[in-house]
Amino acid sequence: MLGFLSLVPARLWAGLALAAALGLALMWFGNARYTAGAEHVTAAWDADKLAQSKAALTLIENRDRAQSDLQSKADKQRSAANAQIRDLDARLAAAVDSLHNRPERPNAGSVPEVAATGVGCTGASLFAADAQFLIREAGRADKLRARAETCEAAYNAARDTLASWPKQSQP
Repeated sequence: MLGFLSLVPARLWAGLALAAALGLALMWFGNARYTAGAEHVTAAWDADKLAQSKAALTLIENRDRAQSDLQSKADKQRSAANAQIRDLDARLAAAVDSLHNRPERPNAGSVPEVAATGVGCTGASLFAADAQFLIREAGRADKLRARAETCEAAYNAARDTLASWPKQSQP
């Protein structure tokens, strides 16, 4: 049964054995290099992901710190605006209370008296109802101005905070 093997020269058998040995050695070496390369790529990938995680954590911490700073600035501005509005309300109440000695507007059928000439346009001769309307309207405008200033200050603080952050490059 092994008789046909004797027909092949021994040098050929030696060459085939050497080729098989070299093939196995190259296969083992290639597998070892592949495994080492895979481990290197895995280590590099892990290091990259770790760096990305640290960068993300830093950004999150910076965001939280900026958010806290913005919130405290907004709270301070809001409390200042509320104090200003309380002051405006007190001044409005005092101004409305001072109108009790003003004359009331006559009924619609009568003609009002003509004011003295050369007095000027100070509002001193307004009827109580008219003066009260104008005082309340001015108070409402002052409150709106105070609230608008609060919004503008919050916007400017947010804009300045965002402008100070580093710009991220687009991938």
